Amino acid sequence: MKSVGVELRTSDRIRERDTGYAYDMTVDEAHGYFPWIKEYFREFGYFYARPPGGESQADVCERVYRFIGHLFSIRAGKKVLVVTHGGTARAFRYNLEKWTGRMYVEKLKEATLENCGLIVYQYNPATERLELREHGTTHWRSGEVKDV
Repeated sequence: MKSVGVELRTSDRIRERDTGYAYDMTVDEAHGYFPWIKEYFREFGYFYARPPGGESQADVCERVYRFIGHLFSIRAGKKVLVVTHGGTARAFRYNLEKWTGRMYVEKLKEATLENCGLIVYQYNPATERLELREHGTTHWRSGEVKDV
């Protein structure tokens, strides 16, 4: 069997969202420390509001946009596997599928991935775009063991 070389790289640009100072706080604790936060999120919206000391969903999408641009410049025409968290995976969809901020919020429930869920894009030469081929397929679930 022929050995296939795989080049592994890491990037902070596809880390999960930084939730800031409220990380690991309950909702009640966060409202106690930041009594203005509920009104702030209502005013600016879930996509654009930044938790204190953290990132907005829009910030994550911008980070992922820069990652995608870099990836396209160094791996154009190649197959690529990206492993990341669900929120960041949603930011990939936002960028690749040209969602708006409103669409991002509307798709929160339907765009959720289970652990080890896959999102697959394939290049379509007719449209010259990556197109969604698969979303949410899971070949492994917690508690299941499959023979390989």
